[in-house]
Amino acid sequence: MLDAIAAVVLDELGLESKLSLLGDSAAARISSLVEHLEIDDTAELVSDLPGEQSAEVLANLNETRASEIQTALGYAENTAGRLMTTTYVLLDQSMPARQAVSRVRAQVAGPGELFIST
Repeated sequence: MLDAIAAVVLDELGLESKLSLLGDSAAARISSLVEHLEIDDTAELVSDLPGEQSAEVLANLNETRASEIQTALGYAENTAGRLMTTTYVLLDQSMPARQAVSRVRAQVAGPGELFIST
């Protein structure tokens, strides 16, 4: 719970404050914090860290998470590719509304996690 709160606070800080706060932190500690951030926010933070520290943070993440961040880092900063989510919910047009809502609720983690495309 504290890591989740610390991650939210960290995400709201400016670049200089983030780097100052994380400066001497172990990569494992930073990795535990970024587990609570969105992929785009994690990619931004990782790209702002010094090269060696950035590589260590990625190495401390689970393989799936590290791969998602590496994919996001492949896109230029402030582009749709860097900001887009890779998680989606596929619904059939003929699906009853009750069933569609149930499926979305089962797959969406929480508020701010759902973006609708038609």
